[in-house]
Amino acid sequence: MADLGFPKGPQDLDAEWFTTALRSTSTISDGVAVRTFTSEPIGVGVGILGLLWRISLTYGPRAAGPSTAVLKLPHTGAESRRIADSFRFYEREVRFYEQGASRSPIRTAARYASAYDESNGDFLLLMEDVGGRRVYDQVEGCRPEEAVRDLRELAGHHAAWWASPDLATLPWVFRIADPPNPRRSCLRYAARGRSSRTGSATCCLVPCSAPPGACPTSSWP
Repeated sequence: MADLGFPKGPQDLDAEWFTTALRSTSTISDGVAVRTFTSEPIGVGVGILGLLWRISLTYGPRAAGPSTAVLKLPHTGAESRRIADSFRFYEREVRFYEQGASRSPIRTAARYASAYDESNGDFLLLMEDVGGRRVYDQVEGCRPEEAVRDLRELAGHHAAWWASPDLATLPWVFRIADPPNPRRSCLRYAARGRSSRTGSATCCLVPCSAPPGACPTSSWP
């Protein structure tokens, strides 16, 4: 794997770096090189855990690569970085794109280059630019038929991983009792009785009181 280092921003990079990065995943062939690039910040005021730039690229001797890409790097704000490191967000995002995205039936942005430093939590992601797609408004939401379509897609994603033995080999996958979540946040379903209206069984989430190591969720994939 190419040593891409861990830049703080596009100002630390040059055309040779982008050439090496894109070649690391065969996004461009060995005979193609990045000639020039420009960058512009995106997601300002929206993304709170990472910094994003849209990178525009030109090539030589021929245009044989993506014209734009998105570069994602760690946030420089101390509080944002603390949250990201505490929940291993950077590690999990990088590893998902490296090891999990290709398995999901939901198409994700292509990974052009990535790296994660286990010693200090630094990371980088160079990804396909999927700008221009529709993003639902958080207040207005979406139409019912769109919600049905999207939920079916999400169900397919979950089904692809459900009870998979591969999950045990992926230490970056989230488990409900992972630090820094408190032990009491580990919940289990408990019988609550039957509905007076339908007669069907009901249940609720209660704190798991099992001793450490005995909680069934502690070994969930």
